[in-house]
Amino acid sequence: LAEIDAASAVERSFRHFDDVEAFFSGEVLVPGGPFTAGAVAQDGRAARNEAPRQAETGDFYMDLHPVTNALYGMYLEDTQAEIFPEYWDNPRFNQPDQPVVGVSYAEAMRFAAWLSGQLGVVKRLPSEDEWEKAARGGGEVIYPWGDESPSDGPRANYNGNGRFEAASPVGSYENGKNPYGIYDMAGNVWELTSTQQETGRLIAKGGSWMDGPADLRISNRREIDPSRGYVDVGFRLIREVSNEE
Repeated sequence: LAEIDAASAVERSFRHFDDVEAFFSGEVLVPGGPFTAGAVAQDGRAARNEAPRQAETGDFYMDLHPVTNALYGMYLEDTQAEIFPEYWDNPRFNQPDQPVVGVSYAEAMRFAAWLSGQLGVVKRLPSEDEWEKAARGGGEVIYPWGDESPSDGPRANYNGNGRFEAASPVGSYENGKNPYGIYDMAGNVWELTSTQQETGRLIAKGGSWMDGPADLRISNRREIDPSRGYVDVGFRLIREVSNEE
């Protein structure tokens, strides 16, 4: 119901941007089916809340990159928004190719409704299981690229990588993409999912530029307040194959 309420809050008639696809990063098919979510056997750093469990998803398309400031800015302009993400005016975090941060769950839902209208499909936040299925790239691995440390390459933007002191432009780490070709599933920014805990808090995945290598593991999870925006949390979207037109 919370998702329906948030999406229905988008009541404005949007104009269509002919060039929206130039700002949209594209997507890749993630085959559905059963898989083991949570920690893999070779991961000795998993917490109790990462215990392996059986899960299943349908086929879906996952965005190649998190939503950028450039694309989110197009949405703000079109909707004549009165609510802006936190840090939107901060040059450390508002560069066009950086992932947008400081966005609450409701704001992410409104953006998804807008982008759905622009592209003529239904876009939404992934569940935790869908996010993990996409991140694994079809393997039983600790990180999206395999079991190697994020420092091997390097493969991700994390605390101490010596390259960035904030979120990096999306796709900056070619060595960090997974077998499906998806970038930034580890590090850079935590990513919102639609999975809600009994406490009402949402699960975010992936770790960020503020975190150490252990936090970038696929099975790691963080609980956040859905009403808040965070400097190290962004989001990316999926669409179900059944919604294809």
